[in-house]
Amino acid sequence: MKTILKTRIRASVCIFACIAIGLTFTLKPFFKGILIDGNSMAPTYENNDWVLMYKRSYLGKSWIPRRGDVVIALFAGESMCKRVIGLPGDTIDIMDGRLYVNQSKAPDGYASGQILFVYERQPTQWETNVLETTMVIPDGYVWLIGDNREVSWYGSILIRDVTGKVIW
Repeated sequence: MKTILKTRIRASVCIFACIAIGLTFTLKPFFKGILIDGNSMAPTYENNDWVLMYKRSYLGKSWIPRRGDVVIALFAGESMCKRVIGLPGDTIDIMDGRLYVNQSKAPDGYASGQILFVYERQPTQWETNVLETTMVIPDGYVWLIGDNREVSWYGSILIRDVTGKVIW
């Protein structure tokens, strides 16, 4: 009786391991897990959350992110998770710390806080101002920002530097 039970357990473990290994090699070309580092996407994704992204290679060379997509992009050799707000040709206005796309208030049901500009006025003396600026997104670029506006990097980035789309 014990021998039959041990054999069934071993068989179950082997089957589970084969399925796990098979899924890993089947899905690896299409998906990648990313660890969120920081709070710039809060409350959507918190520090140390894991997200799953479709790799750019799966999405195709002609893929262009859509407004509202959460993407992973490379900037200065580092991966970052941000939301697409501006597309090529869009005008981005930041007035009184609020975001406008093509002169309409950007949908921000997922966003929190004002967009701030922090700079060092004198050594060890920092000053925070509400950012005011206007920019047009050039062809081949998208404009990204995190959902936690007060602490997020933002700006234009080449579409080819977007490495994937977050799906979960």
